[in-house]
Amino acid sequence: MTTMETRIAKLPCWARERIAGLEHQLAAAKLDIAQQDGTAETDTWLERRHQQPGRPLPKGASVRFGPDDHWISARRRGDRVEIYSARRLVIHCDSGSSLELEDKAPPDFRSPKETAP
Repeated sequence: MTTMETRIAKLPCWARERIAGLEHQLAAAKLDIAQQDGTAETDTWLERRHQQPGRPLPKGASVRFGPDDHWISARRRGDRVEIYSARRLVIHCDSGSSLELEDKAPPDFRSPKETAP
């Protein structure tokens, strides 16, 4: 039992019943909201690093990072994640379950003569 569950178990019966009723109402309200905004059966969650629970987004939603001129977009497709970018990406593998994407500006392919004033 968690600390909160232990504290609730020590309350009088009427208080425990009231808390159970409020928890039921909260769960019903969350389900209703999820069904209204299309996130009841989602595969996409908006969260801060390793914080649970995240905010559900509609199933198949894309998440976009960055300003208009160098954005990165990601979305879930089955058991894969598709990632697109306005510019070149460099992949850095941190471990078997983590990677970082680096947004790189395209190289300037002009010769030094073309760039001179």
